[in-house]
Amino acid sequence: MLNYLLGLGVLGLAGFDAWFSKRRMLKYGGFVELNNGIREARSLDWGLFSRIILPNFILIAFLTLMGATTLLGVFLGFRLATAYYQVVSMGWEAEIDKRLASGGTESVAPSTTATTNSSKLPPDPGDSAN
Repeated sequence: MLNYLLGLGVLGLAGFDAWFSKRRMLKYGGFVELNNGIREARSLDWGLFSRIILPNFILIAFLTLMGATTLLGVFLGFRLATAYYQVVSMGWEAEIDKRLASGGTESVAPSTTATTNSSKLPPDPGDSAN
């Protein structure tokens, strides 16, 4: 039972990763995706399915059938880390969008509300106030 729950957790986080990648590629273009297989697929949905969802499903099925609870737990931890970094990158995107909307001026201070856990973004290297 635990294996199935871990597998569902991994698959859910893989789905979040695919959704977030699609959102980012539609908003900013294909150059933001580092995975060449997704970028060069015949369609975005097929690329996300064949490069994120399907490999995760196959690995989950294999690990579940083998009863590898520990490895499924490690895989879930990996997927949690990638989900965390996706959320953090949303904060960076919000900051970039805010700076672009302001015309790229240096008057926009880095925001702590756009990131998770109230962590601060590093100061802008062009900001003379820091």
